[in-house]
Amino acid sequence: SKLKGKKAQKAIQAVLDAGSEYEQWLQRDLLFAGWCLTEDPPELTMVAGDFVGGILDRLVKLEVADSSRVGSKIMGEVEKILHCFGETSVEQEVWVKLQAEGDRIGHFRLIQFQAVLGQEATAISQLLNLLGDGNSVLRSSAISALGRLRNSSSEVVESLLKLLGDQDLKRRIDAATALGQLGNPDPALVECLLNLLSDKDRIVRFCAATALGQLGNPDPKVVDGLCYLLIDEDFAVRNRAATALGQLGDTDPKVVNGLRYLLDDEDWLVRARAATALGQLDNTDSEVVKGLRYLLDDENSLVRFCAASALVQLDNTDSEEVVECLLDLLSGESLSMSVRAASVLVPLGNNDSEIVNRLFNSFGKGDSDTSARAASTLGRIAKTSDTIHPEVMQWLEQNPNHDRIGSAIDCLWSIVVE
Repeated sequence: SKLKGKKAQKAIQAVLDAGSEYEQWLQRDLLFAGWCLTEDPPELTMVAGDFVGGILDRLVKLEVADSSRVGSKIMGEVEKILHCFGETSVEQEVWVKLQAEGDRIGHFRLIQFQAVLGQEATAISQLLNLLGDGNSVLRSSAISALGRLRNSSSEVVESLLKLLGDQDLKRRIDAATALGQLGNPDPALVECLLNLLSDKDRIVRFCAATALGQLGNPDPKVVDGLCYLLIDEDFAVRNRAATALGQLGDTDPKVVNGLRYLLDDEDWLVRARAATALGQLDNTDSEVVKGLRYLLDDENSLVRFCAASALVQLDNTDSEEVVECLLDLLSGESLSMSVRAASVLVPLGNNDSEIVNRLFNSFGKGDSDTSARAASTLGRIAKTSDTIHPEVMQWLEQNPNHDRIGSAIDCLWSIVVE
């Protein structure tokens, strides 16, 4: 950032030409050059405009690439770099290049870039204008985009609060969700969401609970409202209330007892969420542990996994039941559940060949969350094992055109970069 013009260009060119190991997959030289540009070296664009433009073109090309081919780690890094060009001398140039790829980026993601590249007021105005659009899909997307921008200005908050009283159910749901994403625990906002907890529509209660959990405000009134929903007639509302209480982290006895009660709920998803929430509360009460251990034999695999994970979080791993439960899930037919079990077993010191094979077999299979979890877990194992790194490299070299090669690239990133 202290070098000027040609000297800055020479330094950044050296970065681009570094030939770092695994560059064809990890793109570290290009990403580092991008970070250098965000420092906005003086006079660089004046003497080396084409050079700067070339780097920006390569970054934008990565931004519009298929994440399943590039990897979520690199895509996330590129997004952070592009956002950091706000308030630099290339801010407008970056925006123009992104606009040129608008069809591939998507309208609402493009508006997010617009907001961080010097045109936040314009971006917010566009989204607010769409709140009254006759097209329900556009309207819903605009509300969600406002939440992601995390702009808690009075204009945005008031517009979303107004939608909470809208006759259209979907609009009220979207508004409650977006308000939670803003991260603004304003008392007036919290009060409106608390009122929605008693709405006659179950989906509105669900979304209000979601928003209150996201806002992270452990006010006693919020906790009391969510505790009341633990006995709601709708299973989805009970599920969401349990999740929100886990996020708030309040260890009041009424919270713990309410969640313990849900461990016996008739709905398996509610039992699973209650177990997860109890693990987050870090309450090692004997009755809590007893209830969680009971769920290790539950008929549903997700419930068993959540109970085992909670017991691990509570540092209650002296029982062979916990490890046996996780090993059973590891060897089951569900790839997703197998990878989840591995992600808990590895920190406990279990990294045998069966676990490693299961994780490698997930590359290119399952959903994106499963692939990401497998990549992260293998990266952990690689910290204490010399065999993982070569095996990941072998997989990459043998599958250069695989549609889901991104998960293996993410794994390599975890090993080499993180």
